[in-house]
Amino acid sequence: RQMAAQIHRFRFFIIAAVVLVLAAGSYRWWTYSRFFESTDNAYVRADITVITPRVGGEIVELAVHDNQEVKKGDLLLKIDPRDYQARVADAQAMVAAGIAAVAANVEQKSAQAAQIEEARATLASAQADAARAQKDWQRARTLVDQGVATHQRLDNATAVRRSAQANVARADAGVKVAEQQSATLDADRKRLQAQLEAAR
Repeated sequence: RQMAAQIHRFRFFIIAAVVLVLAAGSYRWWTYSRFFESTDNAYVRADITVITPRVGGEIVELAVHDNQEVKKGDLLLKIDPRDYQARVADAQAMVAAGIAAVAANVEQKSAQAAQIEEARATLASAQADAARAQKDWQRARTLVDQGVATHQRLDNATAVRRSAQANVARADAGVKVAEQQSATLDADRKRLQAQLEAAR
């Protein structure tokens, strides 16, 4: 009997120890372990996104912290804008210069149109002088053939006629040069407009 009582006590202590261990383990799990994982053989898995900048520059402000959750459109960092502001100012200056160059070309074209008109008027005047000199020469030749005028008069009329023809040729060349200059200005305007669009 005494042995049975000892066995019974031993069983009671074993069961009490097991219940106590289970209760302590349950309490620890309920208050701590269920919120934290711990292991000496673990790794953390995470999605990593590589960020590639479209522009380069010195970073002057970092707007996020390590492991901060971000979404599309969030500011991550600020780049020193001074280099880009200088480039914008240069581009704006190029646009202004392009506008001025196109405007100057338009003014030159207008002035060139006036020069063409002047050259054409000069040509018309030279042609009128040449026509009169031709008639004078024909009249002098007829008079010389009839024996009414001297050869001196015919020589003078011939010289005047040649001078008038030379003036016509010179005035005609002046018209062509002025028109060519106008065509050059047209080509220049296209080039300047293309440069202006590129600058814009």
